[in-house]
Amino acid sequence: MTEIPPDLADAIELGCGARADAFGAAGVEAAAREAMARLGVGSVGGLARALLGNPEELRAFCESLCVPETWFFRQPESFDMLAELAAGCGGFMRVLCAPCSVGCEAYSIAAVLERAGVDFEIDAVDFSEKFIEAARSGEFGKGCFRSKRAADFGYFAGGGGRAKMPASLSKRIRFRAADILSEGSAEGKYDVIFCRNLAIYLSARAKRRLFDRLLSLAADGAVIFCGHADGFADSDPRFERAGPARAFAVRAARTGDARKLRKIPNRETAAKPRGLAEMSAAGGCTGAAAENFDSDIRSLRALADRGLIGAAREKCSALLCSHPDSPGLNLLAAQIFSASADLENAEKYFRRALYLDPGNADASLGLKLVRRRLAREA
Repeated sequence: MTEIPPDLADAIELGCGARADAFGAAGVEAAAREAMARLGVGSVGGLARALLGNPEELRAFCESLCVPETWFFRQPESFDMLAELAAGCGGFMRVLCAPCSVGCEAYSIAAVLERAGVDFEIDAVDFSEKFIEAARSGEFGKGCFRSKRAADFGYFAGGGGRAKMPASLSKRIRFRAADILSEGSAEGKYDVIFCRNLAIYLSARAKRRLFDRLLSLAADGAVIFCGHADGFADSDPRFERAGPARAFAVRAARTGDARKLRKIPNRETAAKPRGLAEMSAAGGCTGAAAENFDSDIRSLRALADRGLIGAAREKCSALLCSHPDSPGLNLLAAQIFSASADLENAEKYFRRALYLDPGNADASLGLKLVRRRLAREA
């Protein structure tokens, strides 16, 4: 097979969103011959028709094309940046790893976050049920240890060139067979998303669906780690680059003053907690402007204390437009939204307050409480 027949290519795109040529003609031919023998069809055209008429067989065929080319701490700069994010996350981080292949990436993420001392949960999904089964086993051979970074973590070494992941990591990861392009494959919002080396395989239509899905799953300010050739920021203006170049990270694009919120907190900054009283509520204003802003904050607090939540929300929204990078205002906004049972906005502004002031205990506690309420209502 020097060229992949169009009807078979269409079936592959329908089944998994991938371009057939991304797998190579030889790989598709080998999978096609095996499927033809199993289904008892005598031509590639007959195979395409059989696959299109049987969703389970189509999924199995697409799965047979997938190769688990993965190892622990692949693109180590991404994990360095993850550690920096963890240092300033406020104590909890929700991560999506998709596709997760046989689990090396998900366990690498878990190892970094465990070492950072933060509370976390990881959802790891992959199209291949076979890969998910391997990931759940938590057992890996020497081919997964090609990165020198793995030696920094004791549980990534084992006798005979094999290792078994510890329960401290595996219990924090939920592995599930699902197509990330489909609704329901992942739910809620994520602080960090690893989606590396998937977009490069997809058709233009599927790539757009992937980007739509990731943006819908990304929490405000979330970081998305991608592959070096996936082309998120190059092909879609809804993304902008974030962090060091070799981390291959992007975020949802913003404009104007909102870009001030993009700075990644480093370990030195995150190690200096500050209370609300120490923060500049005016977010950098000085002189008369700061005095006016402080007066606005006092009147906003008074509205909230009197139970006039509707008026407080309106005034708060206006102030946020002019002072989006004030940690104190974002924290107060979160508290006001929480009081009015608007938990999604409360979570958003607690998260933003922590992003601007990573050591703030009030914001950290508030975020944890809101997340618990959201979990109970889910």
